[in-house]
Amino acid sequence: MNLEEYFISNDFYNSLKTASPYITEDHHRNLEILNSVISACICYSLIISNDELRTDGIDTFLNKLLADIPNDPFVSMDIIDKANLLLEETVLNKLNIPKELEENKETLDKCGEYLAERLFYPVYIFHAFNSAFYESIKEHGLNPVYSNPNQYEIDQINSIFESHSLPRVFGWQKLNCEGKVSYSNNSSVAYSYGCASPEWFSEFCGGSIEFFPPEKYDKMAFYHNDYNSALNNLTQLMNENGFNYIEKKQVLDFFNKNWVELTNNDSYLFIKKDYSELNRRKEIFNDLKNNSVFPIESINEYIKTFTSWGESDRHTNKPISSDGALFIKMPNYGSLYKHLTNSKINKR
Repeated sequence: MNLEEYFISNDFYNSLKTASPYITEDHHRNLEILNSVISACICYSLIISNDELRTDGIDTFLNKLLADIPNDPFVSMDIIDKANLLLEETVLNKLNIPKELEENKETLDKCGEYLAERLFYPVYIFHAFNSAFYESIKEHGLNPVYSNPNQYEIDQINSIFESHSLPRVFGWQKLNCEGKVSYSNNSSVAYSYGCASPEWFSEFCGGSIEFFPPEKYDKMAFYHNDYNSALNNLTQLMNENGFNYIEKKQVLDFFNKNWVELTNNDSYLFIKKDYSELNRRKEIFNDLKNNSVFPIESINEYIKTFTSWGESDRHTNKPISSDGALFIKMPNYGSLYKHLTNSKINKR
């Protein structure tokens, strides 16, 4: 099985059951945990693969990753730290290097080069998105011209909220995202960005700063597919700010239409390699290898450096072609949450 289908497979769901004790009603925390797990799996696949993203041994990797993780407030960071150790083990096994030689300078250079070729020399473009946009992105790539077919309607609804001094009901969409596409250079937020897609609608359903104070609203209603909570968020906000009947009807018609189209969907992760910075990155790697930038003294430090390199939230008004891109299917958060909470109940 390639990575394109792995995250919606029974294999992944079954391996992920080990994480059920960490899943609570705190959806922000849950998403941080799932981000860490899925990002680790993506890095694992990048390390063991050449062109196609394979999943050989990934269930064993995932079971090891989730075994004996302390259930504390920093569980997502604990998962990342453990993943880096397991990725180091993966590299040593891939290169047939005994564990006792891992601190050898020759081993460090060899593993560093191997990791650089897979994780650092290509500039990765990660873009997670709602499956409702799959056909458009497959055909047109990440193209601002096609990124938001609802812009006219968004502008109309936004003007209503602006007239009530609520200018950020669509989050950052009207401030710095209009006419742009966003992407990340690393996989650290690959899952949660897809769960929030499209961001303007998850913000509109309760995530925006206009839904304040947060304890009065279900800020994560869109994420876990809760129609009644999202409807209540909007109704309460409009009632408290004096919207008239016509305004409420326009807003709720817009909400209902988009809820049908955009919720209960899986998401996709667009992954593309860009080698336009290859020469520059080779220079940086040589500097790292020679301790010219900062000392790299272990394989683990190479992994930490390469997997976190680049920005997690970039924007461009230039199209990014889908030629050569991979499309990784990601599970719907609401469905995954139910699966994990049911697994927890069944364990009792």
